[in-house]
Amino acid sequence: CSARPIRNINKSTHFERRMNLTPQESIDKYGIHLKTEMSHPELLQESSYVLIRHGLSDFNYRALVAKTDFGEGSPEFRAVETSTDLPDPELHAVGVMQCEAHQEQANALKFHTVFSSPMQRAMMTTIHMFKNHPDKANIRFIVLPIAREVLHTTNDICINPYDLIEKFGEGKPAAHGLVFDFSRLFVYGIPELWQVFTLANVEKQKLIIEKLKKVNAEPNHEAPQRTNYMDVMLEILPQHHPRFEDCESLIRRAAVLKDFMREYLKMNPVEGGVKHGIVCHSMIIATMTQ
Repeated sequence: CSARPIRNINKSTHFERRMNLTPQESIDKYGIHLKTEMSHPELLQESSYVLIRHGLSDFNYRALVAKTDFGEGSPEFRAVETSTDLPDPELHAVGVMQCEAHQEQANALKFHTVFSSPMQRAMMTTIHMFKNHPDKANIRFIVLPIAREVLHTTNDICINPYDLIEKFGEGKPAAHGLVFDFSRLFVYGIPELWQVFTLANVEKQKLIIEKLKKVNAEPNHEAPQRTNYMDVMLEILPQHHPRFEDCESLIRRAAVLKDFMREYLKMNPVEGGVKHGIVCHSMIIATMTQ
């Protein structure tokens, strides 16, 4: 699919009408649930970690519209998957409602640390689930790059980390009082490339890096290094179907995340029902728990 028809399909009259539905109209038309039951609640008491999947994103909603109204194999559905308009989307309004509907469950638990994938949909899920937590000021909120979603569709391409911090940093209205530790985004050399260096497949890393160019020749503290990463990923991902990040690579990354969780628990043991949380994505959760 070329960029032009993708944009035309996603901005068609049909999609525009669906995007203009109120949250309640969207819920009613597409049978979206605001609350889901906890998987294996009988294990909650003895579990040290709670895995939380993000709420409905703008991409998820568009994909739902395309799948329901046109079919999963339709050009419209494929156009959503490869859209140039949807990198790292925010939560849909219904997604925010889902998070708020689960606040009671989150508030009933005491958390030591909550890790969040750096993707905007996960960050916003963390914020809207925990913004009214009674112990919010004492919870450590840490952005964890390795917990990102699998690189599959263009919505899985991250925004620039400096833009992420500008949006969700301490004191920003969008953070709703949560204070995030972003330091782990800065352990990969060039922060903008954290997503590249969390790929387990070195050949895929090389494929991306070979196409990168600096867009500011003289980076400094006020203007940190930036590249054409977004343009490169928008070009590369649609060329790899079904997924740029294959199953083997995802399994290896999930193993690294599980090792990290074990080591973090050793260094930060919890007892008395206290939990660590990880807010992330469906594919990494499924791979970790299979």
